[in-house]
Amino acid sequence: MLSDVLTPYKVVGIDGNIKEIVYNHWTVYVLTDTGLYAWGNNEDGQVGNGASGNNVLTPHKAVNGDIKEFIISGNISFATYYVITDDGLYAWGDNEDGQVGNGNSGYFSDVLTPYKVEGIDGNIKEVIANNNTVYVLTDTGLYAWGNNSHGQVGNGNSWLSDVSTPYKVVGIDGNIKEVITNGSTVYVLTDTGLYAWGYNYSGQVGNGTTEDVLTPHKVEGIDGNIKEVIVNNATVYVLTDTGLYAWGNNEDGQVGNGSTYNVNHPTRIDEQGGEKVIEGAIKDIIAGGTVYVITESGLYAWGNNSHGQVGNGDSWLLSDVLTPYKVKTTHN
Repeated sequence: MLSDVLTPYKVVGIDGNIKEIVYNHWTVYVLTDTGLYAWGNNEDGQVGNGASGNNVLTPHKAVNGDIKEFIISGNISFATYYVITDDGLYAWGDNEDGQVGNGNSGYFSDVLTPYKVEGIDGNIKEVIANNNTVYVLTDTGLYAWGNNSHGQVGNGNSWLSDVSTPYKVVGIDGNIKEVITNGSTVYVLTDTGLYAWGYNYSGQVGNGTTEDVLTPHKVEGIDGNIKEVIVNNATVYVLTDTGLYAWGNNEDGQVGNGSTYNVNHPTRIDEQGGEKVIEGAIKDIIAGGTVYVITESGLYAWGNNSHGQVGNGDSWLLSDVLTPYKVKTTHN
C-alpha cells in the first residue's frame, strides 16, 4: 500500500539479453536468452519458486535456458504456465485436469515449480493450450494431454478420462500444416486434408453426426486444395482453390445455406443450386455471427443482422440473412 516506487529503479538479478516482458495480474515475467525470471504476485504459485501465498519481491529464475516462448493459459487463480526452451517444454501451475503433464491431476495437484514435460519426441514447433487441454506439435507428430471431457485429446476416450501425460495422436496422415482449437473441438490441416475430432454438438466435426468424435476424423466432401481454415463459435469455413465450404453452428444463418439449422457436413456456399452466389476469387474471410467475404468483384455478407450489419437495409431480431448478399454501395 505504501511501497510505490516513484522513480525508475534498475532491476538487478536478471542475466542475459532480454527478449520480452510479460505483465500478468501483478506478476512480472522476463524472458532472456539465459532463462525466465519472475517476481511479484505469487498468490497461486505463478512465480514458480515452490511456494504460494506470498509476494516475491526480487527476480526469481524459474527456468534455465534460452527461452523461445512463454504461454499463460487460464484465468487468474487457475492458470497454467508453459515455457519452451532449447531443452524442451516446462509447465507449472493449475493441474486440475492433468494439463501440466506430470502424471497427476485433481483439485490438490497444483505444481509450484516448473516441471519438464516428458514423453514428447522431436523439436517443438508450436504449443496450443486451450480449456486445460494442451497440444504440442513437433517434427515427429502431434501430442495432446489434459482435459478430455469431449474426447479432444483424440485417444478414443472422453468424459472422466483426463489424460495426465502426453499422448501421441494417431490417425493423422501427412505433414501437419496447422492446428486449430475451438472450444473442445480440434482441427488439424495436413497436406492430405483436414482432420477434426472432439466436441460435436453442432456438427462442427463435419462427420454427419452430432455425437462427440473421440479420434481424428478426416473430413470428407471438400473438393480442391485447402487454402484456409477458419473456425468461430463452432462454425467452420474452409476455402479451397475450387470454392468455399461451411458447416457447424448455424443459429444465425452464418453457414449461408439458406437455413438456420445446424449443418453436420461440409456444404458448398459460393455455389448453390448450380449457380454462383459469390462472384470472383475470394481474397479474405472474416467470420463471426456475421460473415464477410471479400472477392475481386466486391463484398458479400450474411448471418446475424440484428443491427443491420449485413448492409441490406434491414435490422431487427428476425432479419438474419441466410445466403450470401452482395453489399451495394450507396452514394449520397
